[in-house]
Parts: sequence; C-alpha cells; structure tokens
Amino acid sequence: MVLADTAFCSVEFWRGIRKLRDHPVVGVRRDRKLLDGRQLSSLYKGGQQVRLEGKPFVVSISWFYLKRDGKLNKGFVLSTLPMKASTINWWGKDRWPIEGW
Repeated sequence: MVLADTAFCSVEFWRGIRKLRDHPVVGVRRDRKLLDGRQLSSLYKGGQQVRLEGKPFVVSISWFYLKRDGKLNKGFVLSTLPMKASTINWWGKDRWPIEGW
C-alpha cells in the first residue's frame, strides 16, 4: 500500500505504483467528477467502487472528517484496490491529519 496526498492524484502516478504491483491510497479533491457527471461530494455511501472522469481505473472511495479551525472538513480518499471504507480510513488514519485539505 502506498499512501499519498492529493498532489499525487494523477494517472501517471497510479500507473507507476501499479507497475510496482502495489496499490495507492490517495487523497482526492471533492470536486472530481464521476463518469455519470456527478461530483464525489454527492456520494452517500463510503466504499463504493466508481469510475472517475479521465481515469482508467475503477476506484474505491471513502471519506473522513478532520477538525480544522473548529469546523469539520470532509476529505475524500480513493484506493485502486477494492476495499471497505473503514479499511481505507484505517490505512490512512495517521497520514491524513497532517495534510492540508
């Protein structure tokens, strides 16, 4: 498993990780579009497998809440390996609190 922040959410990065026979768990912007035109923020159930516009992979999506400046911010995360939302969150629980979403 390779954990990375939102800056590494490119197809080239994913392909490089997959060439190494590993799977990325990567932060992703909330305004990313699904193939059907909806945004990630419209999903209602974590762990769903979806296809993002412009991405050749099916990904599992999850989200979590971070408290910043007294407000809860919703951060989205994906994995190219089919996983439950709780598993994706478990993998990144120490990584995401330090990222500035």
